[in-house]
This record gives sequence, C-alpha cells and structure tokens, in this order.
Amino acid sequence: MSLGITSVVEGEVLVLALVGTITTEDNYYAVKVAIYGAINSDRRRIVLDLKEVTEIDYLGWDVILEGFKYVADHSGQLRLVNPQQNVLDYLQITKLDSVFEVHTSLAAALTSFAT
Repeated sequence: MSLGITSVVEGEVLVLALVGTITTEDNYYAVKVAIYGAINSDRRRIVLDLKEVTEIDYLGWDVILEGFKYVADHSGQLRLVNPQQNVLDYLQITKLDSVFEVHTSLAAALTSFAT
C-alpha cells in the first residue's frame, strides 16, 4: 500500500498528515524525505499526524526515530498525534512513548509547542 503525505502549515508548525502504512521501502523513503525536507525548508516544529496510518513496522519506526534525531540535531521538535490503537500499543510496549511526545488531538499537539 502506498503512503500519502499531506503538508499543512499551522502558524509556526508543519503538520504532515500520513495516510496508509509505513511498511515498505518506498514508504520509509517518503517519510524520511518529508521530515528532512521540512527541516531543510527551515521548519523546526513538526507534527506527524498518524490518524490514517494503519500499520508501522519496526523499520518504519527506525525511520521515524532517525527523523526525530535529525529534527532534534537541527534544533527542532517533532510530535506525534492521533495514533490508532495498534500504533499507540506499539509505542507503549516498546517504551517509545517515553521518546516521542504523543498527543490525542491536533489542537493539543499544536499547543504543546507554546510551552
């Protein structure tokens, strides 16, 4: 399944809304390009909206973690929002929820950058 990515700017925050799965090489690359492209376009506050992501495999998480580190290395911040239950369960089981700031609404994710 292909991955769709839509970019929306909300004030100082770039929201990347992902649709599909992050389970193939093409999809890993699309996520990486979107995150790196945001930083290279001088966007330092990024939200990955996972509402329409049905599955992320371990390599997909590797790409997201790599992107998280790249954003942090460039004085940026990356948040996750709206993960489906299976994605949230994975975050909790692997303790990645202690690495990522995860929000249940876009409004809460956007507000989190103000603090």
